[in-house]
Amino acid sequence: MALAILLSVAQEKDESWSAFSQGDYVKFTVTTRWPAMGRSTKSVITETIRKISEDEVVVEESTEEDDRKPVISETKHRVELPSGNRTKKGTESLTVDGKKFPCTVWEIADLRVWECPEAPGRVVRAELSFANYKVTCRLLKVSERVKVGNQELDCYVREISDSRSDSSNSKEWRSPAVPGHLVRATSNSHGIETTQELTEFVAHPRK
Repeated sequence: MALAILLSVAQEKDESWSAFSQGDYVKFTVTTRWPAMGRSTKSVITETIRKISEDEVVVEESTEEDDRKPVISETKHRVELPSGNRTKKGTESLTVDGKKFPCTVWEIADLRVWECPEAPGRVVRAELSFANYKVTCRLLKVSERVKVGNQELDCYVREISDSRSDSSNSKEWRSPAVPGHLVRATSNSHGIETTQELTEFVAHPRK
Protein backbone atom coordinates (compact mmCIF):
# COMPACT_ATOMS: atom_id res chain seq x y z
CA MET A 1 0.00 0.00 0.00
CA ALA A 2 1.55 3.26 -1.15
CA LEU A 3 2.04 5.89 1.53
CA ALA A 4 0.34 8.57 -0.55
CA ILE A 5 -2.81 6.47 -0.92
CA LEU A 6 -2.87 5.51 2.74
CA LEU A 7 -2.61 9.11 3.95
CA SER A 8 -4.39 11.14 1.26
CA VAL A 9 -7.76 11.24 2.99
CA ALA A 10 -6.14 12.96 5.99
CA GLN A 11 -5.08 15.97 3.96
CA GLU A 12 -6.92 18.74 2.20
CA LYS A 13 -3.91 20.04 0.29
CA ASP A 14 -0.65 18.53 -0.97
CA GLU A 15 2.10 21.12 -1.32
CA SER A 16 5.00 18.68 -1.50
CA TRP A 17 5.46 19.63 -5.17
CA SER A 18 3.43 22.82 -5.61
CA ALA A 19 5.53 24.71 -3.02
CA PHE A 20 8.49 24.58 -5.43
CA SER A 21 9.32 26.03 -8.85
CA GLN A 22 9.28 24.81 -12.41
CA GLY A 23 12.60 23.13 -13.23
CA ASP A 24 13.31 22.07 -9.64
CA TYR A 25 14.23 18.40 -9.37
CA VAL A 26 15.30 15.52 -7.18
CA LYS A 27 17.64 12.68 -8.15
CA PHE A 28 17.69 9.28 -6.45
CA THR A 29 19.82 6.17 -6.57
CA VAL A 30 17.68 3.05 -6.18
CA THR A 31 19.31 -0.23 -5.16
CA THR A 32 17.35 -3.48 -5.27
CA ARG A 33 18.81 -6.64 -3.74
CA TRP A 34 17.81 -10.30 -3.80
CA PRO A 35 20.02 -11.65 -0.95
CA ALA A 36 18.97 -15.27 -1.44
CA MET A 37 20.05 -15.12 -5.08
CA GLY A 38 23.13 -12.94 -4.56
CA ARG A 39 21.78 -10.41 -7.09
CA SER A 40 21.42 -6.64 -7.06
CA THR A 41 20.53 -3.86 -9.48
CA LYS A 42 20.97 -0.09 -9.45
CA SER A 43 19.03 2.60 -11.20
CA VAL A 44 18.86 6.40 -11.17
CA ILE A 45 15.52 8.19 -10.97
CA THR A 46 15.21 11.92 -11.66
CA GLU A 47 11.94 13.74 -10.97
CA THR A 48 11.60 17.22 -12.47
CA ILE A 49 8.77 19.74 -12.14
CA ARG A 50 7.68 20.56 -15.69
CA LYS A 51 4.47 22.51 -15.16
CA ILE A 52 2.65 24.13 -12.25
CA SER A 53 -0.93 25.34 -12.21
CA GLU A 54 -3.42 26.15 -9.47
CA ASP A 55 -4.87 22.62 -9.65
CA GLU A 56 -1.94 20.33 -10.34
CA VAL A 57 1.80 19.89 -10.77
CA VAL A 58 3.20 17.87 -13.67
CA VAL A 59 6.35 15.95 -12.71
CA GLU A 60 8.51 14.17 -15.28
CA GLU A 61 10.23 10.99 -14.12
CA SER A 62 13.33 9.66 -15.89
CA THR A 63 14.59 6.19 -14.95
CA GLU A 64 18.04 5.09 -16.06
CA GLU A 65 19.41 1.58 -15.58
CA ASP A 66 22.74 0.31 -16.92
CA ASP A 67 23.25 1.35 -20.55
CA ARG A 68 19.58 1.20 -21.43
CA LYS A 69 17.70 4.13 -22.89
CA PRO A 70 16.06 6.21 -20.11
CA VAL A 71 12.38 5.53 -19.52
CA ILE A 72 10.39 8.77 -19.36
CA SER A 73 6.96 9.18 -17.80
CA GLU A 74 4.80 11.95 -16.33
CA THR A 75 2.74 12.11 -13.17
CA LYS A 76 0.14 14.74 -12.33
CA HIS A 77 -0.03 15.63 -8.64
CA ARG A 78 -3.23 17.31 -7.52
CA VAL A 79 -2.85 20.27 -5.20
CA GLU A 80 -6.31 20.06 -3.66
CA LEU A 81 -7.00 16.55 -2.37
CA PRO A 82 -10.46 15.05 -2.02
CA SER A 83 -10.87 14.33 1.68
CA GLY A 84 -13.69 11.85 1.10
CA ASN A 85 -16.68 11.35 3.37
CA ARG A 86 -14.69 11.14 6.59
CA THR A 87 -16.23 10.99 10.04
CA LYS A 88 -14.75 12.43 13.20
CA LYS A 89 -14.46 9.66 15.79
CA GLY A 90 -13.01 11.67 18.65
CA THR A 91 -9.65 12.86 19.95
CA GLU A 92 -6.60 11.05 21.31
CA SER A 93 -3.07 12.09 22.27
CA LEU A 94 -0.18 10.05 20.87
CA THR A 95 3.45 10.35 21.98
CA VAL A 96 6.36 10.17 19.53
CA ASP A 97 9.97 10.76 20.55
CA GLY A 98 8.80 11.95 23.96
CA LYS A 99 6.55 14.59 22.41
CA LYS A 100 2.79 14.43 22.88
CA PHE A 101 0.56 15.23 19.88
CA PRO A 102 -3.15 15.93 20.46
CA CYS A 103 -4.82 14.22 17.51
CA THR A 104 -8.21 14.28 15.86
CA VAL A 105 -9.26 10.76 14.90
CA TRP A 106 -10.91 10.46 11.49
CA GLU A 107 -12.49 7.43 9.87
CA ILE A 108 -13.40 6.76 6.26
CA ALA A 109 -14.55 3.26 5.35
CA ASP A 110 -11.81 0.91 6.64
CA LEU A 111 -9.21 3.64 7.20
CA ARG A 112 -8.64 5.36 10.54
CA VAL A 113 -6.29 8.37 10.79
CA TRP A 114 -4.83 10.24 13.78
CA GLU A 115 -4.13 13.79 12.55
CA CYS A 116 -2.36 16.66 14.32
CA PRO A 117 -1.48 19.95 12.56
CA GLU A 118 1.58 20.37 14.81
CA ALA A 119 3.05 16.99 13.83
CA PRO A 120 5.50 16.80 10.92
CA GLY A 121 3.49 15.58 7.95
CA ARG A 122 0.28 16.07 10.03
CA VAL A 123 -0.46 12.32 10.24
CA VAL A 124 0.76 10.66 13.44
CA ARG A 125 -0.82 7.29 12.78
CA ALA A 126 -3.02 5.60 10.19
CA GLU A 127 -4.54 2.12 10.11
CA LEU A 128 -6.11 0.44 7.09
CA SER A 129 -8.01 -2.73 7.92
CA PHE A 130 -8.65 -5.63 5.55
CA ALA A 131 -10.45 -8.92 6.16
CA ASN A 132 -7.42 -10.79 7.49
CA TYR A 133 -4.74 -8.18 8.10
CA LYS A 134 -4.01 -4.54 8.84
CA VAL A 135 -1.60 -2.00 7.32
CA THR A 136 -0.30 0.55 9.82
CA CYS A 137 1.57 3.78 9.15
CA ARG A 138 3.04 5.63 12.12
CA LEU A 139 5.27 8.59 12.78
CA LEU A 140 8.42 6.92 14.08
CA LYS A 141 10.74 9.90 14.66
CA VAL A 142 10.05 13.61 14.77
CA SER A 143 13.57 14.62 13.71
CA GLU A 144 16.55 12.83 12.22
CA ARG A 145 19.39 14.36 10.22
CA VAL A 146 20.15 12.86 6.81
CA LYS A 147 23.16 13.94 4.76
CA VAL A 148 22.64 14.63 1.05
CA GLY A 149 25.84 15.66 -0.67
CA ASN A 150 27.34 18.37 1.52
CA GLN A 151 24.00 19.28 3.12
CA GLU A 152 22.20 17.87 6.13
CA LEU A 153 18.42 17.75 6.00
CA ASP A 154 16.16 17.62 9.03
CA CYS A 155 13.73 14.76 8.35
CA TYR A 156 10.84 13.06 10.05
CA VAL A 157 10.55 9.30 9.72
CA ARG A 158 7.47 7.22 9.00
CA GLU A 159 7.16 3.44 9.16
CA ILE A 160 4.61 1.32 7.31
CA SER A 161 4.08 -2.23 8.51
CA ASP A 162 1.77 -5.11 7.68
CA SER A 163 0.34 -7.46 10.28
CA ARG A 164 1.04 -10.49 8.07
CA SER A 165 4.37 -12.05 9.02
CA ASP A 166 5.47 -12.58 5.40
CA SER A 167 4.54 -9.15 4.10
CA SER A 168 6.40 -5.95 3.38
CA ASN A 169 7.65 -3.31 5.79
CA SER A 170 9.05 0.06 4.82
CA LYS A 171 10.35 3.37 6.17
CA GLU A 172 10.47 6.84 4.68
CA TRP A 173 12.58 9.84 5.66
CA ARG A 174 10.83 13.03 4.55
CA SER A 175 11.73 16.72 4.56
CA PRO A 176 9.71 19.75 3.37
CA ALA A 177 13.00 21.24 2.14
CA VAL A 178 13.02 19.16 -1.07
CA PRO A 179 10.51 18.76 -3.92
CA GLY A 180 8.24 15.80 -3.23
CA HIS A 181 9.57 15.70 0.37
CA LEU A 182 11.10 12.21 -0.02
CA VAL A 183 14.76 11.95 1.10
CA ARG A 184 15.24 8.26 1.77
CA ALA A 185 13.15 5.09 1.64
CA THR A 186 13.81 1.47 2.55
CA SER A 187 11.62 -1.60 2.12
CA ASN A 188 11.83 -5.33 2.62
CA SER A 189 9.18 -7.30 0.79
CA HIS A 190 9.20 -11.08 0.46
CA GLY A 191 13.00 -11.29 0.43
CA ILE A 192 13.50 -8.28 -1.86
CA GLU A 193 15.33 -5.33 -0.26
CA THR A 194 15.05 -1.87 -1.83
CA THR A 195 16.78 1.37 -0.83
CA GLN A 196 16.07 4.75 -2.42
CA GLU A 197 18.56 7.53 -1.58
CA LEU A 198 18.37 11.20 -2.53
CA THR A 199 21.73 12.16 -4.04
CA GLU A 200 21.05 15.58 -5.56
CA PHE A 201 18.30 18.20 -5.65
CA VAL A 202 17.50 21.74 -6.73
CA ALA A 203 14.83 23.55 -4.74
CA HIS A 204 13.49 27.08 -5.15
CA PRO A 205 10.49 27.45 -2.80
CA ARG A 206 7.74 29.65 -4.21
CA LYS A 207 6.60 32.63 -2.18
